[in-house]
Amino acid sequence: MKKLHSLFLLLLACTLPAYSQVVDPGVPLVTIAEGPIKGLVRNADGTVLMTIMGVPVILNANTRVRTPMAVLTFNQLMSITKMPGRNQRGFMNGTALARGFQDANGVMTAVDVLVQPAENVVVGMITKNSGGLLEMNQMPVKFCMDARMPSRGAMNGFAIPIDLASVTVGSTASVEGYYDDASTFQSINLYIDTLAPPLSRAPQVAFIVTRAVENIPNTKKGDTLDIRGGVTFFHDKAALTQSINLYRIDNNVATFLGSAVATRSLVYPDYGLWRFNGTTFPTADPVLGNAPTVIRAVNTSAGANMAFTEDIVDVR
Repeated sequence: MKKLHSLFLLLLACTLPAYSQVVDPGVPLVTIAEGPIKGLVRNADGTVLMTIMGVPVILNANTRVRTPMAVLTFNQLMSITKMPGRNQRGFMNGTALARGFQDANGVMTAVDVLVQPAENVVVGMITKNSGGLLEMNQMPVKFCMDARMPSRGAMNGFAIPIDLASVTVGSTASVEGYYDDASTFQSINLYIDTLAPPLSRAPQVAFIVTRAVENIPNTKKGDTLDIRGGVTFFHDKAALTQSINLYRIDNNVATFLGSAVATRSLVYPDYGLWRFNGTTFPTADPVLGNAPTVIRAVNTSAGANMAFTEDIVDVR
Protein backbone atom coordinates (compact mmCIF):
# COMPACT_ATOMS: atom_id res chain seq x y z
CA MET A 1 0.00 0.00 0.00
CA LYS A 2 2.82 2.40 0.77
CA LYS A 3 4.33 1.78 -2.68
CA LEU A 4 0.96 2.40 -4.38
CA HIS A 5 0.41 5.52 -2.31
CA SER A 6 3.87 6.81 -3.23
CA LEU A 7 3.22 6.20 -6.93
CA PHE A 8 -0.07 8.08 -6.69
CA LEU A 9 1.56 11.04 -4.96
CA LEU A 10 4.36 11.07 -7.56
CA LEU A 11 1.87 11.00 -10.41
CA LEU A 12 -0.22 13.71 -8.80
CA ALA A 13 2.80 15.93 -8.22
CA CYS A 14 4.00 15.50 -11.79
CA THR A 15 0.63 16.18 -13.42
CA LEU A 16 -0.60 19.11 -11.35
CA PRO A 17 1.39 21.72 -13.33
CA ALA A 18 -0.17 20.45 -16.56
CA TYR A 19 -3.65 19.99 -15.15
CA SER A 20 -4.62 23.62 -15.56
CA GLN A 21 -3.89 23.23 -19.26
CA VAL A 22 -5.81 19.98 -19.71
CA VAL A 23 -8.30 21.74 -21.98
CA ASP A 24 -5.47 21.92 -24.54
CA PRO A 25 -5.43 18.50 -26.23
CA GLY A 26 -1.82 19.07 -27.30
CA VAL A 27 -0.48 19.05 -23.73
CA PRO A 28 0.85 15.60 -22.69
CA LEU A 29 0.16 14.27 -19.19
CA VAL A 30 2.63 12.27 -17.12
CA THR A 31 1.64 8.64 -16.58
CA ILE A 32 3.09 5.53 -14.90
CA ALA A 33 2.29 1.86 -15.45
CA GLU A 34 3.77 -0.98 -13.39
CA GLY A 35 2.77 -4.61 -13.71
CA PRO A 36 3.16 -7.87 -15.67
CA ILE A 37 4.26 -7.76 -19.30
CA LYS A 38 1.42 -9.27 -21.32
CA GLY A 39 2.47 -8.36 -24.84
CA LEU A 40 5.45 -7.26 -26.96
CA VAL A 41 4.91 -6.43 -30.64
CA ARG A 42 7.31 -4.78 -33.10
CA ASN A 43 5.40 -2.24 -35.20
CA ALA A 44 6.03 -1.60 -38.87
CA ASP A 45 7.40 1.89 -38.08
CA GLY A 46 10.11 0.41 -35.81
CA THR A 47 8.39 1.23 -32.52
CA VAL A 48 7.44 -1.43 -29.98
CA LEU A 49 4.01 -1.91 -28.45
CA MET A 50 4.35 -3.23 -24.91
CA THR A 51 1.23 -4.22 -23.02
CA ILE A 52 1.56 -3.85 -19.24
CA MET A 53 -1.44 -5.52 -17.64
CA GLY A 54 -4.00 -4.16 -20.13
CA VAL A 55 -2.27 -0.83 -20.74
CA PRO A 56 -0.76 -0.30 -24.22
CA VAL A 57 2.59 1.50 -24.06
CA ILE A 58 4.50 2.80 -27.08
CA LEU A 59 8.31 2.54 -27.04
CA ASN A 60 10.11 4.64 -29.66
CA ALA A 61 13.72 5.43 -30.55
CA ASN A 62 13.94 7.88 -27.62
CA THR A 63 12.68 5.40 -24.99
CA ARG A 64 15.28 4.15 -22.52
CA VAL A 65 14.82 0.42 -22.00
CA ARG A 66 16.79 -1.26 -19.23
CA THR A 67 17.02 -4.01 -16.67
CA PRO A 68 18.61 -3.31 -13.28
CA MET A 69 21.94 -4.38 -14.81
CA ALA A 70 21.99 -3.35 -18.49
CA VAL A 71 20.61 -0.99 -21.12
CA LEU A 72 18.70 -3.02 -23.70
CA THR A 73 18.25 -2.73 -27.43
CA PHE A 74 14.83 -3.44 -28.88
CA ASN A 75 16.19 -6.74 -30.17
CA GLN A 76 17.20 -7.76 -26.64
CA LEU A 77 13.83 -6.68 -25.28
CA MET A 78 11.98 -8.66 -27.97
CA SER A 79 14.21 -11.74 -27.79
CA ILE A 80 12.30 -14.96 -27.12
CA THR A 81 15.38 -16.61 -25.59
CA LYS A 82 14.42 -17.71 -22.10
CA MET A 83 16.08 -16.07 -19.13
CA PRO A 84 17.99 -18.56 -16.92
CA GLY A 85 15.63 -20.90 -15.09
CA ARG A 86 12.45 -19.45 -16.63
CA ASN A 87 9.83 -21.30 -18.67
CA GLN A 88 8.47 -18.15 -20.29
CA ARG A 89 10.02 -16.65 -23.39
CA GLY A 90 12.15 -13.55 -22.89
CA PHE A 91 10.54 -11.02 -20.57
CA MET A 92 6.97 -12.20 -21.14
CA ASN A 93 4.99 -12.26 -17.88
CA GLY A 94 7.88 -10.49 -16.22
CA THR A 95 7.53 -7.09 -14.56
CA ALA A 96 7.74 -3.69 -16.23
CA LEU A 97 7.75 -0.18 -14.83
CA ALA A 98 7.05 2.36 -17.57
CA ARG A 99 7.13 6.11 -17.10
CA GLY A 100 6.17 8.57 -19.79
CA PHE A 101 3.39 10.72 -21.22
CA GLN A 102 -0.13 10.15 -22.45
CA ASP A 103 -1.91 12.18 -25.08
CA ALA A 104 -5.50 13.43 -24.92
CA ASN A 105 -6.71 9.99 -26.00
CA GLY A 106 -4.88 8.22 -23.18
CA VAL A 107 -2.21 6.68 -25.40
CA MET A 108 1.04 6.34 -23.43
CA THR A 109 4.51 6.86 -24.90
CA ALA A 110 7.27 5.73 -22.56
CA VAL A 111 10.35 7.78 -21.73
CA ASP A 112 11.87 5.09 -19.50
CA VAL A 113 11.05 1.39 -19.11
CA LEU A 114 12.51 -0.96 -16.49
CA VAL A 115 11.98 -4.68 -17.20
CA GLN A 116 12.92 -7.79 -15.26
CA PRO A 117 11.57 -11.33 -14.82
CA ALA A 118 10.57 -10.44 -11.26
CA GLU A 119 11.82 -8.25 -8.41
CA ASN A 120 12.74 -10.53 -5.51
CA VAL A 121 14.90 -9.87 -2.44
CA VAL A 122 16.04 -12.03 0.49
CA VAL A 123 17.93 -10.84 3.58
CA GLY A 124 19.34 -13.63 5.72
CA MET A 125 22.45 -15.80 5.93
CA ILE A 126 24.62 -18.16 3.92
CA THR A 127 23.62 -21.74 4.82
CA LYS A 128 25.77 -23.67 2.30
CA ASN A 129 28.92 -22.81 0.38
CA SER A 130 30.79 -25.86 -0.79
CA GLY A 131 31.50 -27.82 -3.98
CA GLY A 132 30.20 -24.99 -6.12
CA LEU A 133 26.82 -25.07 -4.37
CA LEU A 134 25.56 -21.91 -2.70
CA GLU A 135 22.49 -21.62 -0.50
CA MET A 136 20.97 -18.75 1.39
CA ASN A 137 18.46 -19.64 4.10
CA GLN A 138 18.48 -23.16 2.56
CA MET A 139 17.45 -21.77 -0.84
CA PRO A 140 19.74 -22.55 -3.83
CA VAL A 141 21.36 -19.46 -5.33
CA LYS A 142 22.95 -19.09 -8.76
CA PHE A 143 24.39 -16.07 -10.53
CA CYS A 144 22.41 -14.91 -13.56
CA MET A 145 24.78 -15.02 -16.54
CA ASP A 146 22.40 -13.66 -19.20
CA ALA A 147 23.73 -10.53 -20.96
CA ARG A 148 20.34 -8.87 -20.54
CA MET A 149 20.68 -8.98 -16.74
CA PRO A 150 24.23 -10.03 -15.82
CA SER A 151 25.07 -10.69 -12.18
CA ARG A 152 27.81 -8.77 -10.39
CA GLY A 153 28.66 -11.93 -8.46
CA ALA A 154 29.42 -12.04 -4.76
CA MET A 155 30.43 -8.76 -3.13
CA ASN A 156 31.18 -7.49 0.34
CA GLY A 157 29.25 -4.65 1.92
CA PHE A 158 31.32 -2.14 -0.07
CA ALA A 159 30.26 -3.71 -3.40
CA ILE A 160 33.79 -5.00 -4.00
CA PRO A 161 33.91 -8.49 -5.63
CA ILE A 162 35.14 -11.15 -3.22
CA ASP A 163 36.44 -14.71 -3.28
CA LEU A 164 33.18 -16.60 -2.72
CA ALA A 165 34.94 -19.84 -1.78
CA SER A 166 36.34 -18.07 1.30
CA VAL A 167 32.91 -17.06 2.60
CA THR A 168 31.92 -19.01 5.71
CA VAL A 169 28.51 -20.50 6.45
CA GLY A 170 26.58 -18.24 8.81
CA SER A 171 27.67 -14.99 7.16
CA THR A 172 24.95 -12.35 6.96
CA ALA A 173 23.89 -11.68 3.38
CA SER A 174 21.30 -10.03 1.12
CA VAL A 175 20.48 -11.08 -2.42
CA GLU A 176 18.55 -9.37 -5.22
CA GLY A 177 17.29 -10.93 -8.43
CA TYR A 178 14.47 -13.33 -9.30
CA TYR A 179 13.20 -16.71 -8.13
CA ASP A 180 13.05 -18.95 -11.20
CA ASP A 181 10.80 -21.81 -12.29
CA ALA A 182 13.39 -24.37 -11.15
CA SER A 183 13.09 -23.19 -7.53
CA THR A 184 16.48 -21.45 -7.64
CA PHE A 185 17.25 -17.81 -6.92
CA GLN A 186 18.96 -16.10 -9.86
CA SER A 187 21.15 -13.46 -8.23
CA ILE A 188 22.14 -10.16 -9.80
CA ASN A 189 23.47 -8.61 -6.58
CA LEU A 190 24.72 -10.67 -3.63
CA TYR A 191 26.11 -8.68 -0.70
CA ILE A 192 27.84 -10.57 2.11
CA ASP A 193 29.09 -9.18 5.42
CA THR A 194 32.44 -10.94 5.39
CA LEU A 195 36.20 -10.64 5.76
CA ALA A 196 36.68 -12.87 2.70
CA PRO A 197 39.51 -11.55 0.50
CA PRO A 198 38.75 -9.51 -2.62
CA LEU A 199 39.20 -11.04 -6.06
CA SER A 200 41.79 -8.36 -6.81
CA ARG A 201 44.11 -6.17 -4.76
CA ALA A 202 44.11 -3.48 -7.47
CA PRO A 203 42.47 -0.12 -6.61
CA GLN A 204 38.71 -0.39 -7.10
CA VAL A 205 35.63 1.81 -6.90
CA ALA A 206 32.08 0.45 -6.95
CA PHE A 207 28.42 1.49 -6.92
CA ILE A 208 25.91 0.41 -4.31
CA VAL A 209 23.03 2.76 -5.21
CA THR A 210 22.54 4.76 -8.42
CA ARG A 211 19.17 6.45 -8.29
CA ALA A 212 17.67 9.45 -10.09
CA VAL A 213 14.30 11.19 -10.00
CA GLU A 214 13.19 12.78 -13.27
CA ASN A 215 11.75 16.24 -12.62
CA ILE A 216 9.81 18.16 -15.23
CA PRO A 217 9.79 20.45 -17.08
CA ASN A 218 13.47 19.99 -17.95
CA THR A 219 13.94 23.70 -18.64
CA LYS A 220 12.89 24.63 -15.10
CA LYS A 221 13.85 21.68 -12.90
CA GLY A 222 16.98 19.57 -12.68
CA ASP A 223 16.92 15.87 -11.92
CA THR A 224 17.68 14.65 -8.38
CA LEU A 225 20.57 12.20 -7.92
CA ASP A 226 21.35 9.82 -5.04
CA ILE A 227 24.55 7.88 -5.72
CA ARG A 228 26.39 5.71 -3.19
CA GLY A 229 29.31 3.35 -3.40
CA GLY A 230 32.40 1.75 -1.97
CA VAL A 231 36.13 1.99 -2.60
CA THR A 232 39.30 0.13 -1.69
CA PHE A 233 42.12 1.58 0.41
CA PHE A 234 44.69 -1.11 -0.41
CA HIS A 235 46.95 1.26 -2.31
CA ASP A 236 47.28 3.89 0.44
CA LYS A 237 47.38 2.59 3.99
CA ALA A 238 47.83 6.10 5.41
CA ALA A 239 44.88 7.81 3.70
CA LEU A 240 41.69 8.42 5.62
CA THR A 241 39.74 9.75 2.62
CA GLN A 242 39.70 9.45 -1.17
CA SER A 243 38.20 11.64 -3.91
CA ILE A 244 35.61 10.25 -6.34
CA ASN A 245 34.56 12.14 -9.49
CA LEU A 246 31.18 11.37 -11.01
CA TYR A 247 30.11 11.69 -14.65
CA ARG A 248 27.02 10.96 -16.67
CA ILE A 249 27.66 9.02 -19.88
CA ASP A 250 25.51 9.79 -22.92
CA ASN A 251 26.44 8.25 -26.28
CA ASN A 252 30.00 7.73 -24.98
CA VAL A 253 30.26 11.42 -23.98
CA ALA A 254 31.16 12.08 -20.32
CA THR A 255 29.68 15.11 -18.52
CA PHE A 256 30.98 15.99 -15.05
CA LEU A 257 28.35 15.90 -12.29
CA GLY A 258 30.35 16.49 -9.14
CA SER A 259 32.63 14.89 -6.57
CA ALA A 260 32.25 12.75 -3.47
CA VAL A 261 34.59 11.96 -0.59
CA ALA A 262 35.13 8.35 0.46
CA THR A 263 35.86 7.75 4.15
CA ARG A 264 37.85 4.78 5.40
CA SER A 265 35.88 2.25 7.45
CA LEU A 266 36.98 1.82 11.06
CA VAL A 267 35.77 -1.80 11.06
CA TYR A 268 37.07 -2.84 7.62
CA PRO A 269 40.05 -0.48 7.10
CA ASP A 270 40.82 -1.82 3.62
CA TYR A 271 37.56 -0.27 2.41
CA GLY A 272 35.50 2.90 2.58
CA LEU A 273 32.11 4.34 1.62
CA TRP A 274 31.11 7.46 -0.33
CA ARG A 275 27.88 9.24 -1.23
CA PHE A 276 26.84 11.94 -3.69
CA ASN A 277 23.56 13.85 -3.60
CA GLY A 278 22.97 16.48 -6.23
CA THR A 279 20.70 17.98 -8.83
CA THR A 280 21.46 18.38 -12.52
CA PHE A 281 21.13 21.80 -14.13
CA PRO A 282 17.83 22.67 -15.84
CA THR A 283 18.31 22.72 -19.59
CA ALA A 284 16.47 22.44 -22.89
CA ASP A 285 19.19 20.13 -24.20
CA PRO A 286 17.43 16.98 -25.52
CA VAL A 287 20.04 14.72 -23.86
CA LEU A 288 21.22 16.53 -20.73
CA GLY A 289 17.67 17.59 -19.91
CA ASN A 290 16.81 13.98 -19.11
CA ALA A 291 17.98 12.06 -16.07
CA PRO A 292 21.24 10.18 -16.71
CA THR A 293 21.03 6.55 -17.76
CA VAL A 294 24.65 5.60 -17.07
CA ILE A 295 26.94 6.97 -14.33
CA ARG A 296 30.73 6.66 -14.18
CA ALA A 297 32.74 6.95 -10.95
CA VAL A 298 36.50 7.64 -11.10
CA ASN A 299 38.86 7.48 -8.13
CA THR A 300 41.18 10.47 -8.66
CA SER A 301 43.19 9.93 -5.46
CA ALA A 302 46.95 9.43 -5.48
CA GLY A 303 47.90 5.85 -6.24
CA ALA A 304 44.38 4.82 -7.29
CA ASN A 305 45.41 4.62 -10.96
CA MET A 306 42.19 6.42 -11.95
CA ALA A 307 40.19 3.29 -11.13
CA PHE A 308 36.67 3.63 -12.52
CA THR A 309 33.38 1.81 -12.92
CA GLU A 310 30.01 2.43 -14.58
CA ASP A 311 26.48 1.53 -13.58
CA ILE A 312 22.90 1.73 -14.86
CA VAL A 313 20.83 4.43 -13.16
CA ASP A 314 17.51 3.54 -11.57
CA VAL A 315 15.40 6.42 -12.92
CA ARG A 316 12.06 7.04 -11.24
